Amino acid sequence: MAHANLPVEARADPLRQPVEERLEGHLPIVLPWAAIGRLLHELGPECLHVFGPTPGDQAVDLRVRRDALLAALARHMPDGTTWTRPEGGYQLWVELPDEPFEIDTRDLLADAARAGVTYHPGASFLPDRSASRGMR
Repeated sequence: MAHANLPVEARADPLRQPVEERLEGHLPIVLPWAAIGRLLHELGPECLHVFGPTPGDQAVDLRVRRDALLAALARHMPDGTTWTRPEGGYQLWVELPDEPFEIDTRDLLADAARAGVTYHPGASFLPDRSASRGMR
């Protein structure tokens, strides 16, 4: 072993072992990450788009989608419908009016899906799964 030439106190302290010995068995994992880190450092932050959208890009996309959803609700939902305006993300809670008719949003799900609209009926969020005018 390489550490046989070290004084006894150095053999007991793994941090005083030669780097090669400390990395023994870990090199197949460490080297690729070290190479990727070095490459990213040399290329700079502009190269990160090669790997897909950054969290900042995703936040902008979600904000645009949220705003489009809020605008569509304002244009198309019947009077008396209420909804939340999320500060982060784009999921919101919608409550349909209870007048002039009683409705369970589970009954609307198939028609909405055929129109390309997806949501979770409010009953999914209730412990007893009872009828709900809400949807997320």
